Amino acid sequence: MSLMLVAVVFLGAGLFGMLGLSGAVVYVPLLSWWGFNFKTGAIPLSLLLGSATALSAAVAYFRAGYVHLRISGATILTAVLGAPLGARAIRIVPTQTLKLLFAIVVIFVAYRILRGKEPEVGRPLKASTATVVGLCLGLIIGFASGLLGVGGGFIMLPTLMHFGFPTKEAVATSSAVVGFSTLSGFLSHLPTAELDPLLATVLTVSVVVGSGLGGIWASKVAKPATLRLMAGILLAIIAIRLFAEALAGII
Repeated sequence: MSLMLVAVVFLGAGLFGMLGLSGAVVYVPLLSWWGFNFKTGAIPLSLLLGSATALSAAVAYFRAGYVHLRISGATILTAVLGAPLGARAIRIVPTQTLKLLFAIVVIFVAYRILRGKEPEVGRPLKASTATVVGLCLGLIIGFASGLLGVGGGFIMLPTLMHFGFPTKEAVATSSAVVGFSTLSGFLSHLPTAELDPLLATVLTVSVVVGSGLGGIWASKVAKPATLRLMAGILLAIIAIRLFAEALAGII
């Protein structure tokens, strides 16, 4: 077992926990570089770690009162259903093409986040609108999780900000949704997964602790502008990685 891998995953979980992201989009290449089989090792294990990262942070945010229950509940419902569909779609939809499209979307939302300002007053959606938005988001996020091995936080977070959610509420709600979408994605890949139970357990514990600390720090200490800047930069990095993978597969 590599202590370096455990340490890197722990630090990454802290960062992703602060931003309401699962980290699966970064865990996949990290585990692949460490020698895990991309399809049967890196993707399912990254989804497991991503779920632990997001859910641990979500608990801290929930206790602080930042999680929007109506929209998160609606989104989780369809995300859990969408993940198995995404896992099956790998067989018929060119993954490289989807990664390229996702990269374009991520670049756009990263730009919006970095350019935008924190709303002075939150503009919560109407109950019926929040439910519809949540149901639609869930299908997209769940599908992305099952297809690409990512949590979908890069979709959920900027969308909530676009609808006027204050940064901390957007991050908190995204954490809850991403936690369940990645868990559903992991369960969809589990039948073909090749995992070391001991290593998976140690890494899971490390992300639970790391993301929990990150969520506490973000909910009680971090300034919204700081979280917005960090989220925008991270999304830009994710977009670059998706572009590189997509172009490498096409060329």
